[in-house]
Amino acid sequence: MNVMVTANFNSMNVMVTANFNSMNVMVTANFNSMNVMVTANFNSMNVMVTANFNSMNVMVTANFNSMNVMVTANFNSMTSHS
Repeated sequence: MNVMVTANFNSMNVMVTANFNSMNVMVTANFNSMNVMVTANFNSMNVMVTANFNSMNVMVTANFNSMNVMVTANFNSMTSHS
């Protein structure tokens, strides 16, 4: 299991890379522009998630063996309050 964590809290840029046997996970977060990228490889499953929370642009790409799934969402004017 290889884990790499790099954090820069001035620009709030965080990169996490993990390798669990055949699972590769890459997380990159930029909290100034709220840009988040997640890439995961689970044996033959590839997952890429990119989120930009300024324009609320979300892209999800998944490869499950021979099944390719791509989801792109753009929530420009979406705000949530709890």
